[in-house]
Amino acid sequence: MPHLIFECSEEIKLKLSFESIFLELHSILSDFLPTQISSCKSRVLPYREYLVGETANNLFIHVTIKILPGRTADVKDMVGKKILKFLEKIVNDLYLNSVSISIEIVDLTDHYYKVL
Repeated sequence: MPHLIFECSEEIKLKLSFESIFLELHSILSDFLPTQISSCKSRVLPYREYLVGETANNLFIHVTIKILPGRTADVKDMVGKKILKFLEKIVNDLYLNSVSISIEIVDLTDHYYKVL
């Protein structure tokens, strides 16, 4: 069920192959939440206009993961750290400087989440 929303600077989106990134992120979610890989849904939202700090040249990655409630804070913390480590490796492999990386794990509420 997890929804993974990968927001980033357009420059980062143009340098990456998201199928392989999403497969790895789905694997992390499957192993550590746990969840079924087949229930993971991911998308990328690139931004052309943004500002990080005071410099227009700074880049960013922000990943939001929306999950059904019930996971402990420790599980969410571990998943967040594993994903952060994976994203740091991607940024380092691309030799990108000044990239802000953030992760947010959000519990969905029963009032607003429905499946057809």
